[in-house]
Amino acid sequence: VIPDDNSKEASFIEGIDIYPVKSLAQVSRFLENREDIKKLATSVFENLKLSGEDSFDFKYIKGQFSAKRALEIAAAGGHNCILIGPPGSGKTMLAKAFPTILPDLTFEEALESTKIHSIAGVLDYKTGMITTRPFRSPHHTTTAPSLVGGGRTSKPGEISLAHNGVLFLDELPEYPRQLLETLRQPLEDGVVTVARMAQSVVYPASFNLICSMNPCPCGYYGSKTVECRCSPAQIHKYLSRLSGPLMDRIDLHVEVDNVKYEELTDNIEAETSAEIKKRVDKARHIQLERFAGTKTICNAKMTSQQVKKYCKLDKQSEEVLKQAFEKLNLTARAYTRILKLSRTIADLEGEQNITFDHISEALQYRALDNKYWL
Repeated sequence: VIPDDNSKEASFIEGIDIYPVKSLAQVSRFLENREDIKKLATSVFENLKLSGEDSFDFKYIKGQFSAKRALEIAAAGGHNCILIGPPGSGKTMLAKAFPTILPDLTFEEALESTKIHSIAGVLDYKTGMITTRPFRSPHHTTTAPSLVGGGRTSKPGEISLAHNGVLFLDELPEYPRQLLETLRQPLEDGVVTVARMAQSVVYPASFNLICSMNPCPCGYYGSKTVECRCSPAQIHKYLSRLSGPLMDRIDLHVEVDNVKYEELTDNIEAETSAEIKKRVDKARHIQLERFAGTKTICNAKMTSQQVKKYCKLDKQSEEVLKQAFEKLNLTARAYTRILKLSRTIADLEGEQNITFDHISEALQYRALDNKYWL
């Protein structure tokens, strides 16, 4: 016996008889056999499809081939990504198009996300079920309870509402550093613990983190088209708002520059999200088979033991990784994430073994460690 407002979401659960009611008085009459309540019909998740074309399809984004490639890798392996570039270069549009290339929600994932949104009171009760991967984009003025969760009623925060989906943080350095540091636990463990005086609650928080930022206060440091007006001290102060441990947990650091006029005006249609998603789905299928029987669902979530087993390198690859480790002063965490990234790139290529080319491409997405944060 459940509240009538929750009837739609409960209708997807098989194996139980559900009776929706509108008041406790109605419950009393029902239990005393004084009122007959019709049993709820079961809904089928596969039949719940959204119609209409997505306005953020990748085909509408001109140029930015390297950024699109990086986001494809991020989607294929469940990796986190940060887009670094000047204002107007398309960082936000790229991030909003990212969910269109992610694998479809499974029923189990949809149920998990639906429960979180229902508890938080933000579920669309007309649909009754989350059908697409969540995309949450909290403003940089958000508070810690809004982001992490908690408050007097201990509701889930934005990072839990993004569970099984995407958390997008636009203009990352504008968020308070203390707030950003709260992301370290969920990025590492996939859960967030909210401790309050009365109770301690653990919320699920497994998501793709996509961030964007300007490389300096004026936004044009490193740009090929506009000269930067910032001093080295200003750039250093701006970038120091982001900690090394946080950046270590972001697998792909991608530079995005302004699109050229010729690219904006050409009539060549870019690759659609559906075409990119086919490659992502294929790579994810390989990973599901690889990790069958374990809790791991994608390369980004591999344990240390799994990394050792599935990310073996040949001598040439080991040598180039060793040189990069010393030259870029990489941490042990960054080293592990490069291996996971290489495994994803190999999966996209359908290769069983990680090769020199896969390691080389993965290292390109960590080269900005040396440029910006070291």
